[in-house]
Amino acid sequence: MATVSGRFNNISLTANANLTANKFVKLSSDGEAAVVSTAGDDAIGVTLAAADANKPVAVQYDGIALVEAGAAIAGGSAVTSNASGKAIVAASGNARIGYYLGSSAAASGDIISVDDRARIGCRV
Repeated sequence: MATVSGRFNNISLTANANLTANKFVKLSSDGEAAVVSTAGDDAIGVTLAAADANKPVAVQYDGIALVEAGAAIAGGSAVTSNASGKAIVAASGNARIGYYLGSSAAASGDIISVDDRARIGCRV
């Protein structure tokens, strides 16, 4: 299992729907946390815990985050989000949300470490 230690920044947002932990989220038009629903789209961060709709959710927006993989990912790959907020390999034209820090391949459903500190405004 992936682990994270050290400093990271998070904010509390209102969940616009029921959210689960370890998923990429974006801001909804109302300024609430919403799961990334378009593959390859950018994210503002990763949910740290599950939250019910209209309740607070902690979102990590900087550092090394734990994210659920949505497909097989090779170590060191640039990642983006699939349409369910899970990490997948970033393709050409996708937002590069971060890099998978593992040295071995991850499978769908694995919790992986993603470094998202150098991602702002980046496209593959």
